[in-house]
Amino acid sequence: MLNYTVISQLVSPLDLITLPQAKAQLRIEEDQAFDNDLIELYIGAALDSASQYLGYPVAKSDVKVYADEGARKIILPVHPVTAVTAIDYVDVDGEDKVYDLGNHKLITYDKESRLLFLQEFEVARDAEAVITATVVSGWDANTLPDNIRRAMLLEISDMYTYREDRKAITNKASQSLLRPFRKYG
Repeated sequence: MLNYTVISQLVSPLDLITLPQAKAQLRIEEDQAFDNDLIELYIGAALDSASQYLGYPVAKSDVKVYADEGARKIILPVHPVTAVTAIDYVDVDGEDKVYDLGNHKLITYDKESRLLFLQEFEVARDAEAVITATVVSGWDANTLPDNIRRAMLLEISDMYTYREDRKAITNKASQSLLRPFRKYG
């Protein structure tokens, strides 16, 4: 299993679900501003909830992916990947090297993204995180699948309706909408 770290989130939660969209879901008039801050918090929490359920960031982000083996391809643990911005590795002598970005191919399928190395390179053996790929992964407001947007809106509704104790509430409709995008394993 590959590990990853989100370096920076490139898209704000309020770009994916706008305040007017959330208010429409909650049936609150757009000109009523008394709960705006609270609703904005719920938008961020819904994004976090969806990302946690899926197993990777929903909002477009810069992500570092760490691999501990030298393979000709890496099935990336985040999706969708739209760009590879850097590839670094530790060679057999233990030195940090930069892989030529012109010698890779990024393939994005419906449910997974793969990084293929077109040039041979030797990496250190018996070491962790010998290959580090920095990628852009996730969706922006224009590319976010409707089912993920709907799932987040359902979560916002639950958070707003059940403000105190939500531990007994699992939004099965939200999970059903997210399930086709979930990364297993």
